[in-house]
Parts: sequence; C-alpha cells; structure tokens
Amino acid sequence: MAKLAPVRPALLSAYFRELGYREAGQEGSHLKMKRPGAPRPLIIPMHRTVSVGVILSNLRSAGANRQQFEAWLEKRKPGRA
Repeated sequence: MAKLAPVRPALLSAYFRELGYREAGQEGSHLKMKRPGAPRPLIIPMHRTVSVGVILSNLRSAGANRQQFEAWLEKRKPGRA
C-alpha cells in the first residue's frame, strides 16, 4: 500500500460531498460537514493541507476506508481520462 500524503481541504471535502455530506457551517478555519443519519459531523481544517491523521479520522467517522479514498484520488490525477 502506498503511503497516504496530506491533501488540500477542497479535495477532501469534494470526496465527502460524493459520499452524501453537505457543508453545515464553518467556524474559524474549520469546515463542518454533515450527512443525514451520520452519528457525528466531519471537521475539516481549512489549512494549506490536511494531515494524514485528520484524513484517516474523518474517513473512519464517515464509514469509508483508506483504499476507497486512494482509488478516488487516483482517478483525479492529472492526465487521467
């Protein structure tokens, strides 16, 4: 398995939007995303990049896994059809 690298917050929030999450507000530099039926909201720091630990924690909270996220990222690499 390749090493997961930090990503831009816009990319991470786009992934969670595809999973049914919607923006529920922003407090300071932290975006809150909610999905009906989800036990807790996701919090995405709107910094230059989001750390791997925060990515993995939000994936767990969303019920997604690392492999799904990495496959989604792979489809978005420049030069891919």
